[in-house]
Amino acid sequence: MMHTVDFPYAGYSVNWVFKDADDHLYKDYNVTGIPDERIFEDMRIVLMNCMDTRLLFPTHLMTPVKYELSSPGTDLDQIMEEIKLLVGTRRIMGKIDICGYGFVDMPGASPALQEGLILIKDFNFSERSFLISTDKSIWIPIAIDTSYRYVWQIELAEMNAPRLEKCLLNIYNKTNIGVYPGPNDIARATPMWQRGFKLYPSREVLERSYSEDPPPPSFDIAKYFLPPKR
Repeated sequence: MMHTVDFPYAGYSVNWVFKDADDHLYKDYNVTGIPDERIFEDMRIVLMNCMDTRLLFPTHLMTPVKYELSSPGTDLDQIMEEIKLLVGTRRIMGKIDICGYGFVDMPGASPALQEGLILIKDFNFSERSFLISTDKSIWIPIAIDTSYRYVWQIELAEMNAPRLEKCLLNIYNKTNIGVYPGPNDIARATPMWQRGFKLYPSREVLERSYSEDPPPPSFDIAKYFLPPKR
């Protein structure tokens, strides 16, 4: 039987904001209530890559009213048809969050289920825009939560971070719309810094953890240092 885990809330979310600069092309939705077909094409690309990388298997939508999907899990075609029906009958309007569970690859154990590993947030029907969001810190070599007790988790991060990076890069390449932070951007708004599609512990977190509880000598700290802010 598949076991579950409950990695703690990091204390904040990190987001990748995807948005088409030509959003005026899709404003007919506000009159007709029918989204541009490119928006559903984006949704399929996003869901396919989230599911292929085992980061998100949708179970419900938030609008903010909660809609449980009658076909939760792995059948992408059924999920898309159900969402299209809800949109077409105007039971959901404007934008939605797509929520569910993902798999965490565990060191020395089989993969485990984690509710809310990532989230597709503010998926908009009047323009091509959405966020990929996570409030878990399993992607970096130091666990971060609201207790501010930093613990090394090097193997966990190295097993899981590449899947997140692959998912985001594929979404970026296949939707061909802009994203922030993009491949050459650095965002330092939280203790998990973002450089493109990769996450890093902030320099303060990294230096404090290294000082208080040094990692194994084999750990290459240099690859997690980002250049200082100018």
